[in-house]
Amino acid sequence: EKYAAGDCFRSDTMVVVSVDTASKNKDVVLISVPRDLWVTLPTWGSGRDKFGPQGTKINGAYCYGDQYDYPQGRGLGLARDTVQQVLGLSIHYALRVDFEGFQKMIDAVGGVSVNVETTFTDCDYPIEGQEDNPVESRRYQCVSFKKGYQYMDSSTALKFVRSRHGNNGEGSDLARALRQQKIMVAIRDKALSLQTLADPLKVSSLIKSFDRTIQTL
Repeated sequence: EKYAAGDCFRSDTMVVVSVDTASKNKDVVLISVPRDLWVTLPTWGSGRDKFGPQGTKINGAYCYGDQYDYPQGRGLGLARDTVQQVLGLSIHYALRVDFEGFQKMIDAVGGVSVNVETTFTDCDYPIEGQEDNPVESRRYQCVSFKKGYQYMDSSTALKFVRSRHGNNGEGSDLARALRQQKIMVAIRDKALSLQTLADPLKVSSLIKSFDRTIQTL
């Protein structure tokens, strides 16, 4: 998401994915990193170009990496290295997906089915392109989800994972992280059921369709 004050982008969501390649089923563990976690960024450079210790919310690491040209991968690299520093884990690969790329993932598998555990409404959901509308009430819309197992297209899934101000306990960062993990697992399961991930040609075609909506390290 755009950080107006710094004219750069912050991470909307940060998730660490661990895959047990030795297990028969390639077990996957997802760890969501709270976006408001206060951290001290790594130091880099020297002399006038030295970037000293900087306290910030962890979702600002991507912004600082781009603004100050972090040598190990700019924004994505600094986000990765900051998470490594906080968790004490080695992160071998990093992937950035923007909102358009996320929707392309959903579209590529034909939508996903998700069990919504709690009915909730969020009337502070941002309307794309209206972030700077002088009339504040026109910057937001209401989105609602009903409890139960349901199909979601890409637009609906994006709203489900981005919502931050839902009622019925769905306005917390923890609740949001759990929703995001549900969608990620649903994408994986749908892709496996379609044999997408088992076909190198399909994977290659899928990656090409993303164009600049993804970045890897």
